Amino acid sequence: MGRHASTRRSRSGLRLLRLRALLAGGLVLGLGATATLAAWNDSEHATGTITAGSFGIVGATDGATFTEHPAAPGATLTLVYNPALGVLAPGSTATTRASVRLAAGSVPGTVTLQQPTFAAIDTAADTALQSELRYSVRVVTGTTATAVPDCATVFSGSTGTLVVNASTLTGAIAPGSQSLAQGATPTVVHYCVQLQLPSATATNGSQNGSFDIRFQLLGST
Repeated sequence: MGRHASTRRSRSGLRLLRLRALLAGGLVLGLGATATLAAWNDSEHATGTITAGSFGIVGATDGATFTEHPAAPGATLTLVYNPALGVLAPGSTATTRASVRLAAGSVPGTVTLQQPTFAAIDTAADTALQSELRYSVRVVTGTTATAVPDCATVFSGSTGTLVVNASTLTGAIAPGSQSLAQGATPTVVHYCVQLQLPSATATNGSQNGSFDIRFQLLGST
């Protein structure tokens, strides 16, 4: 009897220990749950819309009426001859202008004069004229509120910034880039071009030569 009674007391004690352990665990869980339920919190959120802009330039040959000319042949340049013969002769010059500004709503950027290209070179006279001509470029930067420069005066007075100096038409150039900005009076960059037929290079072979010269003004951000 003593051994059975001892076994029962051992089992009863083990159950009591388990019960205490469960109660203790429940008490801890209860405290944890009570702490979570009692916590207060609040949040603030914010949302923003990210929008990409656009870049574009427009050009003009009169320095004032700007529109898009995205592909060759583009706008028609007006040549002012000196003397006013309407053609080049040995020792004479012709000036013209191409101007650029940012398109409405465009982000700021730069513009760079590219190497000229040619069309309608069909005869030996055309080829001779191409090799004999020299051209120079002066850049005048202003705004839409400033007067349009007269390119013949720009060259005679050596004003503006000289970026190409008496180069052959096919010679490599490195004219650099000019900045374009928006604002109440957006930046306008005028490229004044002078074509010369120097007496030193003129030959009989270039008489009656004629071809189209094209200038590209490349804008970028």
